[in-house]
Amino acid sequence: MLPGIEAAAAELYAGVGLGDAAANDSTSVEDFTRACGQGLLWVAAIPGGAPVGFAFAELYDGIPHLDELGVHPAHGRRGLGTALVDALCTWARGAGYAAVTLSTYVDVPWNMPWYTKLGFHVLDRGAWGPDMVGIEAAERAIGLDASPRVMMRKDLSVRDA
Repeated sequence: MLPGIEAAAAELYAGVGLGDAAANDSTSVEDFTRACGQGLLWVAAIPGGAPVGFAFAELYDGIPHLDELGVHPAHGRRGLGTALVDALCTWARGAGYAAVTLSTYVDVPWNMPWYTKLGFHVLDRGAWGPDMVGIEAAERAIGLDASPRVMMRKDLSVRDA
């Protein structure tokens, strides 16, 4: 079910000229299963239990990194993405992590501008750890152009709760 949500959400990128790149960036069932077992997967469901969104994280450079956020377009613009990011940040804070990171597109309205509203800021390249450099290399390898993308970080504190 989660790969289907991811594929449906990726279709939105076709409208901004990034459909091929988004289609190449998919999460395997094995990765979802591993993340679930590690407590790094959050799922939003409708009444009755059908999943309609997810947040999938990895630990990079010693902190949680939002690797993928997907909400089925039929359930979009209802706060589910915000709730999923909030759940990840709440978990990270409770687990003692100082921040959450992600990589995203600069000009896509539901990417960098939206994450900025959620408290993320662009992370200067000089502050990237080796895993972040590897993320950028992996994204390039699957066809994601690095030039319109940034790494972002949200510093967590008790007052954000």
